[in-house]
Amino acid sequence: MSQVILTHRCHIQSCQKLTNLQCSSCKTVYYCGRKHQKQDWKTHKLVCGKQLLSSQNLSQIDSKSSSLTSKNVTLQQRRKIDNNISNYRKEIEGKVIRLIANAIDITDLSKVTLEKSLTDDLGADEIEVIEILMGVEVEFDLKFCNDEEKKLSTVSDIVKSIAKHKQIND
Repeated sequence: MSQVILTHRCHIQSCQKLTNLQCSSCKTVYYCGRKHQKQDWKTHKLVCGKQLLSSQNLSQIDSKSSSLTSKNVTLQQRRKIDNNISNYRKEIEGKVIRLIANAIDITDLSKVTLEKSLTDDLGADEIEVIEILMGVEVEFDLKFCNDEEKKLSTVSDIVKSIAKHKQIND
């Protein structure tokens, strides 16, 4: 009988359980069970693959784009788009924080904040930094160039780089 290795933390910030159960629609968020999936649905549905911000059309949305206003987008629709983008950025932040915590064995996720340096503040060595960046590339389906990798020293740098790759602007 083969063993199943659980590799992802539950998307609920306060939950530390490892799981391989993922959202069946977008397959980007993991939950330890149905209870936490239902608890998170109100927020997650705004960015889930079936919604406005599916991975195929994220790159077409620019929260500063004047083209949205020129297409008769109402202020209410504009706010909803901006809110969805903000929620998506929060999901990115949460995934990056969990990925970093897993890579360098930090159990208290509150210690991994956006301003923290991977090496100076969180104590990651060179191999762990490479592992983190490779994990980010896989998780978000992107590729960092060598020059870019050298500039990714904080949690925030990584989140900003993902947003740049996914063309999500503030």
